[in-house]
Amino acid sequence: MDPDSIKSVKGSETQGHRFEGGLSTKGVTKKEIEEKPLVSIITVVLNGEDYILETINSVLNQTYDNIEFIIIDGGSTDGTLDIIRKFEERIDLWVSEPDRGIYDAMNKGIAFATGSYLNFLNSDDHYVDSRVLERIIGVFKKTGVALVYGDTIMLNKSKGFGWLRHSDVNPLYFLFKGIPQQVFFYDRLLFQKYGTFNSEFKIVADLEYFLKITRKHGEKTKYVRMPLVVFNAGATSSNMEKKDEERGPVINQYFSKKIRFLFKNRFFFNQLARNDLTYPKITIVDRLLRKLFKSL
Repeated sequence: MDPDSIKSVKGSETQGHRFEGGLSTKGVTKKEIEEKPLVSIITVVLNGEDYILETINSVLNQTYDNIEFIIIDGGSTDGTLDIIRKFEERIDLWVSEPDRGIYDAMNKGIAFATGSYLNFLNSDDHYVDSRVLERIIGVFKKTGVALVYGDTIMLNKSKGFGWLRHSDVNPLYFLFKGIPQQVFFYDRLLFQKYGTFNSEFKIVADLEYFLKITRKHGEKTKYVRMPLVVFNAGATSSNMEKKDEERGPVINQYFSKKIRFLFKNRFFFNQLARNDLTYPKITIVDRLLRKLFKSL
């Protein structure tokens, strides 16, 4: 994303009231440090008073101490803004105004962000512990990859049960499912090179972006075998028909007709998309499929 487009987003306002606050509105900004690159954490929220306090504390309690914390609120009408204002001196920027959905709000966050690395932590999710960012930055430094991701604890907060979803998946897995976007940590350069999320999608823009940067552009990624985020599974979209409707064109774009014909069926779903509860062994079949996939 070029600087001019960032300025245009920052200067725009949607219809309705707009409120903002935080340290940067008072002239206090975070700086890049050679040994401690700035990490921008972007939280998108709309009427999230039940869980946003847990999300805020999860970010502010990180041991890594060079964080730019940005909250993009879609015009909440409950007590969300009251909670946010209580942390006025610790949040770098919060903005409240109507938006066109979660990916539009995430793109606004990208426009405001100045960190070398970005993560999107939704208002009803939180990090598993206080050292997540410290570990992730260590991985970026060692590997030099463009994107780092790990595993997710899927927790239905309203019903009180959860499970582990691992993310060390076969590339063909994405024919059937995606990885929760909260566990993706992005190098900011990705958004400068390839643009932001396609906000025409309402559910699968993060999947489309991951496939674009990896399958189309060949950007290097690194999986870390550890849970990073507790994801509120009870808040995920129940509109499976809409998800399937959006997923179809994405899969058609990034997987050839031959691959879809050979692998997009129930047999391979059972082989490749059972990634909940445990860390399955990488079987001989899985290894062969990974090699075969590269040649198709």
